[in-house]
Amino acid sequence: MTIRKPLNDFDFIIFSLDHCSSLQFTFVDIETERYPSISFLVDVVDDSFKGAIEIWIEKNLLEEFYENLKEMINSREGNLSLNSMSPEEFQLSMISTRKDLLIINYSIKKTRYLNNNLNETIFRGSFEFDQEYLNKLEQDLRNIKKLFK
Repeated sequence: MTIRKPLNDFDFIIFSLDHCSSLQFTFVDIETERYPSISFLVDVVDDSFKGAIEIWIEKNLLEEFYENLKEMINSREGNLSLNSMSPEEFQLSMISTRKDLLIINYSIKKTRYLNNNLNETIFRGSFEFDQEYLNKLEQDLRNIKKLFK
């Protein structure tokens, strides 16, 4: 069972059906003027594997993800994706294969220089989403959208 710190008003979490895996998004910062976007620290726990990365997501992409999520909640069908502003740094997709099965695919990539060499670490996986939290996810994203007003 995954036990995480309490969430504040602008954090959200995506749990696996068995609660052994999760993606927790912790609010870090927001840019509302020049290039509207929001920053999160994403903590990934996938059974015994763990990783974290700080990302920026464009306001428009987050709003599109939210609108598509609302449609998915109504139809229980569809595919959603959410990507960070930096290419390949963070990728999330939610795929409905049946009305009662929703798969989360994720990928995080950290790039750093070590002794003048580019070093990349990639962590990716998937799990079945606990759909009990689907409406909660929609509410959390709606709350986050209010930050841009």
